[in-house]
Amino acid sequence: MVQWVRANGCPWDEKELTTIAAQNGHEAVVRALIEAGADVNKADNDGVTPLFIAAQNGQEAVVRALIEACADINKAAGNGYTPLFVAAQEGNETVVRALIQAGEDINKAEENGATPLYMAARRGHIAVVRALIELDADINKARHNGGTPLFIAAQHGHETVVRALIEAGADINKERDSGVTPLYVAAHDGHESMVRALIEASADVNKADNDGETPLFIAAQHGHETVVRALIEAGADVDKERDSGVTPLYVAAHDGHESVVRALIEASADVNKADNDGETALFVAAQHGHETVVRVLIEAGADVDKEINAGATPLFVVSQHGHETVVQILKDAGAV
Repeated sequence: MVQWVRANGCPWDEKELTTIAAQNGHEAVVRALIEAGADVNKADNDGVTPLFIAAQNGQEAVVRALIEACADINKAAGNGYTPLFVAAQEGNETVVRALIQAGEDINKAEENGATPLYMAARRGHIAVVRALIELDADINKARHNGGTPLFIAAQHGHETVVRALIEAGADINKERDSGVTPLYVAAHDGHESMVRALIEASADVNKADNDGETPLFIAAQHGHETVVRALIEAGADVDKERDSGVTPLYVAAHDGHESVVRALIEASADVNKADNDGETALFVAAQHGHETVVRVLIEAGADVDKEINAGATPLFVVSQHGHETVVQILKDAGAV
């Protein structure tokens, strides 16, 4: 094949060259095609070049051959993806290093603002993340929505990546446009080890999103007991409410998360604190028929007759919903 190309020239268009570079990684054939006059920067209808395909598929030898032939290393596809971006996305560390050494812009972002480091962090490619950090990538450069590499690594549960970014100086409290921080999203998804790593790095445990929800609030809502306990140990405010007045205890009771309710009560959460409508944790637990949670709250001193703003009591609402066992529990506790 190589000899034929050298003898007869290059009759193919960019598609054939791309296919050879990407799918087969035959360096000698690629070099022969280049010698025969193939356009190394010719892109397909999506803006994809031979270098892009080779980088995406981890074909380091082909990448180096194309770089030597003066391929445009910063040429992006239609979505703004560069060869470096897709190499980082696929975890091709040696290709990433080759492209950066050749001068590709390490911080060049795609159309939504994601950088190669962001994508490597998202996919959990620790070797690529370390390489990009070593080569001076901007560790705090965010997408258009404010999400940083640390944020996305925390969201996807990549603890080693999170720790590497923290060690490199990533801003642990940098928030997305919704006000959500890396700690919040780690707590949301129940990544306890990630939460502890961020706490160790002095993440703000009480920093709330735009709706007033803290990491403790969201962990309680989703029933992540170990995360709730870790946040409490780190000093999280157990009674900090969101904009509607709802507390972590309220939302845990609402969804029937008994172990979380117990953890919050042990941490001295106010069992009678009401939301903006006057509803308490006991009220919503009774309303939804969570028998064990109702018992735990009563044992902790919840007011069984506390009315909401509209005048309804826990006994009234539970009677409407037909939760007979809860009705009896409330009556046994003296509700009238």
